[in-house]
Amino acid sequence: MNLSWIRSRTTAAQRLSHRLLFTLGAPLALMAAAVALAVESRPDLATTILVGGLTVSALLGTALAFHFARRLLLPLKAIVKASDALKSGQLSARALVHCDDEIGRLARSFNSMAERLERRERAATRLHELSHLLQTATDAGEALAIFERLTPVLLPGVSGAIYAISPSRDDLELKIRFGPEVHEYRPQAAPADCWALRQGHSYSVADAELKLVCEHLGGRHGLRDAYACLPLVTQGETIGLLHLSFSAATLEETSLDQRGEELDTIATAVSLALGNLALREKLKSQSVRDGLTGLYNRRFLEESLPREIDRCRRRNLPLTVVMADLDHFKKLNDTWGHEAGDLAIQSFAETARRHFRSEDLLCRYGGEEFCFVLPECSPEDALARAEALLRFQRESSLRFGRDAIGPVTTSIGIATYPDQTLDASALVRLADAALYRAKLRGRDQLVVHDGSAAA
Repeated sequence: MNLSWIRSRTTAAQRLSHRLLFTLGAPLALMAAAVALAVESRPDLATTILVGGLTVSALLGTALAFHFARRLLLPLKAIVKASDALKSGQLSARALVHCDDEIGRLARSFNSMAERLERRERAATRLHELSHLLQTATDAGEALAIFERLTPVLLPGVSGAIYAISPSRDDLELKIRFGPEVHEYRPQAAPADCWALRQGHSYSVADAELKLVCEHLGGRHGLRDAYACLPLVTQGETIGLLHLSFSAATLEETSLDQRGEELDTIATAVSLALGNLALREKLKSQSVRDGLTGLYNRRFLEESLPREIDRCRRRNLPLTVVMADLDHFKKLNDTWGHEAGDLAIQSFAETARRHFRSEDLLCRYGGEEFCFVLPECSPEDALARAEALLRFQRESSLRFGRDAIGPVTTSIGIATYPDQTLDASALVRLADAALYRAKLRGRDQLVVHDGSAAA
């Protein structure tokens, strides 16, 4: 074995030590340096030492590769697997990685994102259920009761109230309170007391020192928790206010600002439901109410009277029909005009409301003729109420602008179930016939179908 060969091996070993220094680290580089020294001192062992060193290097490289695979590839594979599961709709999928390096932070960020997606999906599902149930409500009271029942699921730990704007639009009226916290909400407030209604969009306060507090909550001194006020708007018209109060525990995971989109969506669902119910009620009212007087119309009378007679029959109770007609109405119209005629009709309708009970059905039968149905009312009581109405009309003077039109008297006919008939339409005809006889007798009179009269 000549010297040049040994020197070439030595040079190769040195080059190897430099490569290992950069690839396998300092420990392997030191071992390579030791091999180089051994070659210089024992040339006959150069090949053996070199092969042994390379074998050890290979084993160490394999161990390092396995170590890096465990530290790098396996955690990345777990994150990829979890992301694939999340993509397929498994929102509960999480990356099971427990380390404190960059990959661990990546896994925690992924898990945090997955948790937010899962919470958002749960909220969307609950909101869909709320919207569906609200749309099946038959009136505003039932819709508010549904919202009150579902609030603990939809907004856990959140308290609040719903206000409705009065028909005059100058008051907020408290409709419901909900949630675990007992707050003293004002039964009434002015719309201007709420910054959300003033600005026309949602308004939230997390720190009373930094923002103005709504006066309907008592101002800053009345604030205990963070809160959000959301206008309830439908068809461009504000119909109410949703107020939500958040304790510190309910804002541990997400801030009030981060929940803004969710809260706006809830307010929109409530607004749509209440708006649709109000429109439905308005259309229903228009179909059964007289536009001039607000009394029920003839269509409603024809639908309701048979039902009321059946109810009284089952309970063995009387029912009285009172037909009334304004005297000399055509002359009033010709003399003073249709506006005065409308005023006389409206005035009589209001007088009838005061003389009969809330459970009685007061209807405008047509023109200046009215029909009043008094269920569960004895003939004597019905007669007394009708006579009082007759006297009031006789003694009252109607004014049209600055002019006194004078009293607008009325003629009245009465028929009672079951004394005269068992049929709804026949009962109305009998009361109308009694009214006709009152007209023939000189008007401003009351006639009961059996023929007796009272003046």
